[in-house]
Amino acid sequence: MSVRLELTPFFKTSSVHTSAIGDVHGRADLLERLLEHTYVNLPRPRVVFLGDIIDRGPDSRQCMNLVEQELSRQPASVLIQGNH
Repeated sequence: MSVRLELTPFFKTSSVHTSAIGDVHGRADLLERLLEHTYVNLPRPRVVFLGDIIDRGPDSRQCMNLVEQELSRQPASVLIQGNH
């Protein structure tokens, strides 16, 4: 049995790669490193922030600033609400 898959035009032409980041819990230093690593390895990454960006760590405000910058830079990126 032979199966032929055909991709939609969006997937044929899109050069957007997706990375998922979550559970940094207010560690801006960690979030910065993750974002830097993402941009080194991917030309135009879309980042899905999986929640728990803020909480226990010392830099919750800076974490949200970094997320906001990423959402502005790459409109395909999204933030999914976590419980913190």
